[in-house]
Amino acid sequence: MNVLMAPYYSGNPYQDLLIQHLEERGIEVTVDEEPIPFTPFIFSILLDDIDVLHLHWTHPYFLFGSVEWAYKIPGSRIVATLAAVWFLVQVKLASYLCDQIVWTVHNKHNHEKKFLSLDRAVSERLVRIADTVQVWDDRTRDELESYLDTDIDNTVAIPHGNYDPVYEDNRSISTEEARERLGIEEYERVYLFFGMIRPYKQVPKLLETFRRVSTADECLVVAGNPMSSSETPEIRALAGEQPNVVTDLRYIPNEEVPTYFAACDFGVFPYRDIFSSGSVVLSLTFGCPVIAPDAGCIPSIVPEGNIVYDELEDGFDDARVLSSEERDQLRELNRDAAMTNHDWDDIAEQFELVYRGTYAA
Repeated sequence: MNVLMAPYYSGNPYQDLLIQHLEERGIEVTVDEEPIPFTPFIFSILLDDIDVLHLHWTHPYFLFGSVEWAYKIPGSRIVATLAAVWFLVQVKLASYLCDQIVWTVHNKHNHEKKFLSLDRAVSERLVRIADTVQVWDDRTRDELESYLDTDIDNTVAIPHGNYDPVYEDNRSISTEEARERLGIEEYERVYLFFGMIRPYKQVPKLLETFRRVSTADECLVVAGNPMSSSETPEIRALAGEQPNVVTDLRYIPNEEVPTYFAACDFGVFPYRDIFSSGSVVLSLTFGCPVIAPDAGCIPSIVPEGNIVYDELEDGFDDARVLSSEERDQLRELNRDAAMTNHDWDDIAEQFELVYRGTYAA
């Protein structure tokens, strides 16, 4: 069996681990690497004898991602519309050439919130073409149906896999050593925002909220690579006003990631409009307690005791009252949940059944 993974982003741990575990099951995986609008992936289906087209993010095939200037060019919406038509034509052709079309719905819509009516129109058609629509849980299926205003009877719920294989050899750093490395050893409680910084993750809001509610013995660490140049000055300015905020605005290499999670008491993820979060699963993998919104699949994947909030300020308040013993219990619960509920062998087995058309919900 040969699966075309489209799109594929080199270095994306989720996709790399999924591909690795599929190949261990004897499934050959071909990738469509880092596409742009009008990318002709149909030729790969024809030339590489593809059995299954597994779509992930659809937006790269007809939108311009974080390239902000591209949206300002006159006629950019017409270009995006034509690219979307070409994308859907290719998927429709693939439905005749492949045994299965699978779509993993990572997000409700593109994170930049560009051309949302076009984005939704593509999704409406794609759920009808696909043989299987993979969601993360029942709640994200319901949210997708509500967003598209249609019943979707071809969904399967398969969770996001953990990140243990990426970091299993370098997790031994202690909290004391990690805080010393980051220069934050004087603080009683440390909160961490970790991951790629994009507008929907609301880092400026996080910094503004932390300025209002933080106490003298608390510190916030913001670590990740900004994808939008327009946000970076605001983030730096807000952080610069707060002596108890530490920023590291760059891509964090894998070997440094354990230091950040070992140093913190809570991972805080103030996202909006999400279905799933790799960063939340990463926090669970490290056994780190989570502060995250009541959105998408988050309530179903974080164990009871983690902070799932309606308002970010309340999330900080609820986290602050947890004792060190309760936080230690949460670390064990989260680590166990990551290993048990997000196991890659189980996930790869489920995908193989989907690919073969034998998955029983």
